[in-house]
Amino acid sequence: MNYSVSFYNNNYFNYGIESDDNAAIILRSIGDMNHYIDALLYSYKRDNARFPVDYFETLEKDIRTFYSRFNENFFKDKTLIIALVDRGSGSLSFKLTDLIVKNEKLIARIKRNSPQIQTMDYRLWVMMLEVNKNYFDGDSIEIKLI
Repeated sequence: MNYSVSFYNNNYFNYGIESDDNAAIILRSIGDMNHYIDALLYSYKRDNARFPVDYFETLEKDIRTFYSRFNENFFKDKTLIIALVDRGSGSLSFKLTDLIVKNEKLIARIKRNSPQIQTMDYRLWVMMLEVNKNYFDGDSIEIKLI
């Protein structure tokens, strides 16, 4: 398979991605990853300055541990794409139904499942997509909710 996908809605991803449709960050190297983590931590600290210092130390450790699997070996053959999917309830669920490359653009079709009763915990849902570089190594991504 040319890709693997995961969906998340926790604070590890709520910063660093613009809340525009089709917003995505493409990480092609360990340098890109380190820059992303630093920017993520900086923006989190800036926007939540009221929290105690030990909170940020724990958060930084957790974030660095989570992202540690994306190392130099990972980036030899793969690109990591972190893309905005939805800005809604934490009770939503998602499934990637189709991923194609067309005219050097990666197009992801995602089915959103919305229960009849949604929770009121507003969350920024993101998709983490690990794509083989021989499948897609471009700069353009389109996210389509169906």
